[in-house]
Amino acid sequence: MAYAARNALTLMTTFFAKRGKLIMVLILVIVLANIVVMAVCNVSTLFVLSLFRQRQWDLASIERTVGAAIPDDAIDIHYDGHTERGAYLDLTFKASPDSISTFIQDVCGSILHQQFNPFNSIDVSENAPYQLAVVVYLPALANSQLRYLSYSPNAPTTFWGNRCSIAGSTSYNLLVDKTNPNLYDLRLFYSVNSQYGVSSRSFLDQRPIADFPLLARGLLAWDYGSQLLGKLCLEIDPQAFLSDRFLRRSWTHLLGADVRFSIDGHSLPSAYISDEGYLTPQQDGEGNPFEPNGQYFNYCYREVWTDGLHTAAIDVTTTSGENFSDSWEFFTD
Repeated sequence: MAYAARNALTLMTTFFAKRGKLIMVLILVIVLANIVVMAVCNVSTLFVLSLFRQRQWDLASIERTVGAAIPDDAIDIHYDGHTERGAYLDLTFKASPDSISTFIQDVCGSILHQQFNPFNSIDVSENAPYQLAVVVYLPALANSQLRYLSYSPNAPTTFWGNRCSIAGSTSYNLLVDKTNPNLYDLRLFYSVNSQYGVSSRSFLDQRPIADFPLLARGLLAWDYGSQLLGKLCLEIDPQAFLSDRFLRRSWTHLLGADVRFSIDGHSLPSAYISDEGYLTPQQDGEGNPFEPNGQYFNYCYREVWTDGLHTAAIDVTTTSGENFSDSWEFFTD
């Protein structure tokens, strides 16, 4: 009997030993299978990402696009963007005046306009006596006459710039800062679908109220009204403070005025007109006092609009107590 018990114990020990090895083998197989699956998934993910990854610029591709070599004496070279569909390039560097002149000889006909900053400008039609305005042609959209005016009268006199459109929807924005007469500062923005500038004459900064220097950006003009696309940005046209002929009167009394806006009866954040003539929000997005930055169109409002017609209103109170109010309409769909 003792012999039988020992024999049974030996059989059980052997069985469980073999079963344990089998379990270990199964566990090992499962682990290896998971590793293989993860490797395959990672490879597939990298492959898919590689299909959508946008190729970045390098100096060689920049030089091919601009048609000129980066100057040998260039310093502080920085660039951003990609070369795929919807390509854009934002390039900055500093170099000597002669080097800058050579680099831009094939950009916008190497023409630069003094006191024009294409990165901080106002774009309007040709129905007002604008000073310091640059005529921007749209050769891709017409055989001769499509053009608009762009200007930035508050730009320093050491700023020289241009904006031009070439074949298709490709455009250049070019700015050369000549503050240092020995070392110019260049910024060039190339885009197939321009982030800066206007691709259509109907998508210009609009004056929604007749005989008042308010400008609205983000409105697309149609024969039957103005359509808002995205956010609505507002500004006081600085031309109003430059010429008494603008809208047949002087507007200097607006400097320092308190400005209130509303849309469909809903009050928007308050603003004022700074001493420099900018429409300035009272507060930034975090509720802190807004710090003027010398840029146009700092006052912007974005909303999830319901489709249909909307009414925007403005109420202005000058420092002398004079009041002006009016309204205009736009639609969304």
